[in-house]
Amino acid sequence: MAGLNTLIISAVMAIFCAVAGCAHTDGSVAAKPTEYRPGQTVTVQGRLSRGVECRALIAEDGTLYTLMGDLKGFGIGDMVCVRGRVVEYSYCMQGITIGVDWIGADCGQTGQSPGN
Repeated sequence: MAGLNTLIISAVMAIFCAVAGCAHTDGSVAAKPTEYRPGQTVTVQGRLSRGVECRALIAEDGTLYTLMGDLKGFGIGDMVCVRGRVVEYSYCMQGITIGVDWIGADCGQTGQSPGN
């Protein structure tokens, strides 16, 4: 009976996390699905963080992104601007994955504003 209770509690928590979003150990909240399309070029500004399999970026609006590619020496805690394409499939296991085309400390260097 105890095994059944554990299973029920686990299922309820999984449903809650899927609907409401779950907090990460750093206090950030998991990204909810958005209108991004694979191959879409985006510019995102935020702080680099740890990810499950890839470096993560917590955007200023709280959205979780994961990054694939060369981060040019930027590390956890750095505020960065990233320009790249939304990846359809990745091994990052969380968030919206961006294939990094460019990364810098300032979005003004890209000629784009965040969110494009």
